[in-house]
Amino acid sequence: MSPIISGILFNAGFCLISAFITCSLGFFVYAQKPLSQVHRLFLAVMISAAYWATGEFFIWQAGSLEGVTFWLKFSSFWPLTIAFGSHFILEFTGTFRDGKRKRIILACIYLIAIALSFIGVFTDCLYTAAYLPGTGYVYLPAGCNPLYLADILFTAFIMLWSFCVGFISWRYTEPGIKHRQNSLLFAGIIITIFFGMLSGIVLPIFCIYIPNLVFIGFVFLSVLIVYAMKHYGLFVLSPETAVPEIMKTMPDGLILVASGGGIVAANDSAGNIFPSLKNSPAGRSAEELVSPENYGAIKDIITKKGEISDFEIGLPGKTTRYVSVSGSVVRDRSDEPSGAVLIIRNIMERKASENALRVANDKLSLLSQLTRHDISNHITALSGYLFLLDDKLKDPEEKLYLGKSIEITDRVMK
Repeated sequence: MSPIISGILFNAGFCLISAFITCSLGFFVYAQKPLSQVHRLFLAVMISAAYWATGEFFIWQAGSLEGVTFWLKFSSFWPLTIAFGSHFILEFTGTFRDGKRKRIILACIYLIAIALSFIGVFTDCLYTAAYLPGTGYVYLPAGCNPLYLADILFTAFIMLWSFCVGFISWRYTEPGIKHRQNSLLFAGIIITIFFGMLSGIVLPIFCIYIPNLVFIGFVFLSVLIVYAMKHYGLFVLSPETAVPEIMKTMPDGLILVASGGGIVAANDSAGNIFPSLKNSPAGRSAEELVSPENYGAIKDIITKKGEISDFEIGLPGKTTRYVSVSGSVVRDRSDEPSGAVLIIRNIMERKASENALRVANDKLSLLSQLTRHDISNHITALSGYLFLLDDKLKDPEEKLYLGKSIEITDRVMK
């Protein structure tokens, strides 16, 4: 084996090792909380980085221009790693509270990444395979091609944007666990950007072509994320991830209703109470679930008071089921009412307990009335005998005692 090939295999080996490490740590983090959007995005970043690193490894071990070209086309979807990384940073830091604005930004990033990926697959406008004496088979940028310049600008913009977002989230977070989390995330971003710029910009200026070092940055990023998760509870519960997790795990049903009465979203517990919500809750009417009369009463209370608490209603059906409704108005950024959030609690057990208690009280009341009636009859008879005895007694002292006995029976009768 020639020294050139040996050097390439040795230098490219870290790509394969990076792919294994990042993919493994990605699945490790994902397994901690599979339902979390942030965990899923981190896994997507690590899998796409592993894919990119694997393609890079095979590019540098290829022994012909055809081989380099094939693996170059194979790894053309590397811009998706940048898109997933941007999405991950955006979700974790909670940079944009406006959902519409966030969706527009993410749509632009993903569309550009997909477009650049297909350009790389079907054209040579971004990179071409070449042979350099003393180095071997490499891939070179397409120079002044406008599409390549667009690729560079996209990558540079994402790196700068990621740096700014990471810096702001670290700099302006109050001291505490969240601040330490953002510090480690920001450090991972800096390391990844450093190795990416070193391999993509600095070394090529000096005509040094080696496997992309950005994968070392991904390894550092994944290790820092795992460290932060273990020591500071990263992704376990944060303001950005708490709401979706609470919605999914809360035992009571949660339904988000638009101002027109249409259901926007519902959690799994709501689906257990209303089976019709399990398939597609969005678009259904809240009146269908609780009846127009009940929904009208709920809406009137929320409109007047701004909230409702423990409002009991019976659900329509063959067998009446009882639920308790609580909730409040949801307002938009202009502080105008835009809908309501309703918490639905199944109170069938409570209603059964109340009915059992009411039956027990009725029985005790009946027993008390019967007992009182029976005692009253006996007291009446006793009182009659005492009056008869009063006519027969002549001794004043005896009559005194008898009078007191009559007073006592009178008080008992009352």
